[in-house]
Amino acid sequence: MIRFFQPDLHSQTEPVFHAVDAPMSQTVSAVVSAHYGRTTGRVEDVGQVSGAEVNSTNFRVRCEKGDFLLKRTSSSADRAKASWELERWMRDRSIPCPETVPTDPGAPIAVASDGVWRLTRFIAGNHFSGGEEELCDAARILGNLHRTLETLPASQRPQKRLDYLPPALLGVYQTLRDHQGNLASLLGERAAAPLTRDWSILENAVQDLDPRPGCDDKEVFSVCHFDFHPRNLFVRDGRVVAVLDIDSLAWMPLSAAIGFAAFKLVRQHAAHEGLAGKPAAITRAYDDFLESVAMEGLARASIDRFGRMEILRRLLYILSLNLQGDKRWDFDVGYQLATLGEFALTTGQRA
Repeated sequence: MIRFFQPDLHSQTEPVFHAVDAPMSQTVSAVVSAHYGRTTGRVEDVGQVSGAEVNSTNFRVRCEKGDFLLKRTSSSADRAKASWELERWMRDRSIPCPETVPTDPGAPIAVASDGVWRLTRFIAGNHFSGGEEELCDAARILGNLHRTLETLPASQRPQKRLDYLPPALLGVYQTLRDHQGNLASLLGERAAAPLTRDWSILENAVQDLDPRPGCDDKEVFSVCHFDFHPRNLFVRDGRVVAVLDIDSLAWMPLSAAIGFAAFKLVRQHAAHEGLAGKPAAITRAYDDFLESVAMEGLARASIDRFGRMEILRRLLYILSLNLQGDKRWDFDVGYQLATLGEFALTTGQRA
């Protein structure tokens, strides 16, 4: 059985960096020196973001003139430039987010032979830990961010749309159900083990939520940050000083974005405060958080339903990758399944 609300990968709040090999250090140093040298000065040390990051391409670069974060992105140069423009738009409206450093000629990105790179000033702080003061400030930031995104110019709105749930993901569930007695042969042992042990969490979620195509037709769709979770918040002295992945935006039900974010942050609060076994206290923290977010016009039932459905969407997406042969995220199946059960318990539904 899953032990709910225990410390997890998000409980490592101090940023972790590991040494890089000589070729990577030379690559990063060359990019910084060639494109940003007037701002950074001499490169002194390179470390790669590790910890909970599965495939990180972020590097902390310690330089003569300060510390910076260099990101190699798979995005096109045009998309990277659009992200920089979005970041400036956010900062102009007092949304805390990283500050991109222009290249020496003044461009927002550096295009080198081995990729597209963005440099930001390094932010001193830790990831969101779940302390009471941090939780209150995160609720304020979450509400401000989404009220601000309502005014985002049409030209900057994302093309990405999240629907709940597309037939392909519902087909994944049906495939799993058809092979329930032999999931290991279908998925491999690592992904199958948690599903075999706690299948009821997945089945209860699908039955309760009834996620048929079109079930979100009556929801308020908006531009939302779809990945507002503890690893994407940097805090210092109890205050949120940066929202990361600021370009993780999609046109989606606002209730899904708010419900997902509220749960993820309250879940971290529960682990931090040792609230496992105290469901009433966790539910009260969730209620208080949503009240502080203060998003008008959202029905609480929709927030609870679509927040849970967002977690189901993520779990089924990871399993769809597995079925296509990509097993890099198999380690996350048990975590997502536990999260699905925890959300149900937090909102008074069956896990």
